[in-house]
Amino acid sequence: MVNLHPEHRIQQGINNDGITDHADCDFQLSKPISVKSHARCAVRSAMIPLTFKNVVEGLNDRFIIKFTPTSSTDDDGSVFITVQIPVGQYDTITQLASAINTVLGTLNAAPANSGVLSATDGGYAYTHTASITTNAVLSDAMTCAVSTSAVSRDHLVFTLPANVVFGGTSVKSKDGSAIGATTLTTVPVIMFGVAGTKTNDVANRTAHKLIGYGKEKTLVKADGSFEQSPSTLTNIASSGARATTSDTLGQVLFTPYIYIRSNLARTTIETKNGGTRTTDIMAKVPVLTSGYGDLQFFQADTNPLFFELQDDEVNNINIELTDVDGKLLPLEQSEWDISIVFRGEFLS
Repeated sequence: MVNLHPEHRIQQGINNDGITDHADCDFQLSKPISVKSHARCAVRSAMIPLTFKNVVEGLNDRFIIKFTPTSSTDDDGSVFITVQIPVGQYDTITQLASAINTVLGTLNAAPANSGVLSATDGGYAYTHTASITTNAVLSDAMTCAVSTSAVSRDHLVFTLPANVVFGGTSVKSKDGSAIGATTLTTVPVIMFGVAGTKTNDVANRTAHKLIGYGKEKTLVKADGSFEQSPSTLTNIASSGARATTSDTLGQVLFTPYIYIRSNLARTTIETKNGGTRTTDIMAKVPVLTSGYGDLQFFQADTNPLFFELQDDEVNNINIELTDVDGKLLPLEQSEWDISIVFRGEFLS
């Protein structure tokens, strides 16, 4: 059995290597494992602390709201706002909705800090330009709440209040035209990507899983556009509140599994971009709680999953800890513990 700790990775035991994220570590064996025949390996046990919050700046903290004056208005005549959720740990969907609601509640005020989104406090800013920052986007605050309806329970609901209009002539559409105090007659549109040059982009940091949308909404289409929700708009009387409900459940788990990946495994198959590929997954650790600071334990059962060793000699072992999308977890300096068991015939 080989027991691995991130503080013992290559170079760290001699000189500080400057790496502060322990999600990707290389280890060098002082005595290589020399394979004679039929050698296999498996993850025997693991302990991984959750030292990351479920809303992480730069990873899953942004989405876009498109405000369209009428159902016949194209993108150039619409106003696009990038919303950034404040970084933090939200243990319930109600807490997450409250954090989003705090940001949406400022849409009837000028963007803070000239529309620059805060790394930790979130906020809103115009998606396509940083220059339109002097006025409120809306005449009244927008809201986000958790649905209690039997049809859409625990979905998030984004609502424009009755009689809301754009904040004034300093509010401009995507093409730079002045909107003025134009009455909105459509529901707010939730998106995770837009065409054109973006000052406040959401690429590779979309909050689609958190707020209840599928991966499909984040993918660019052949014409360069993105899906939107709802996909079809109809004009609704502005005298009533207009709401958009998320496609599916909001969720506060950053990832349902922690994937243990290693150069020792080369025969795992996982789906990728509409097909499959051979990858390096050795084990999946279920994340049973979402609490910051919780410990996740994994203990292989009586029939652990073994992988045939491909090399005659094992000198180095690489361990990567990722989420379900294959992204390295923001573990910072977490002191995890992983044990790998080797079986077979080895040279002494």
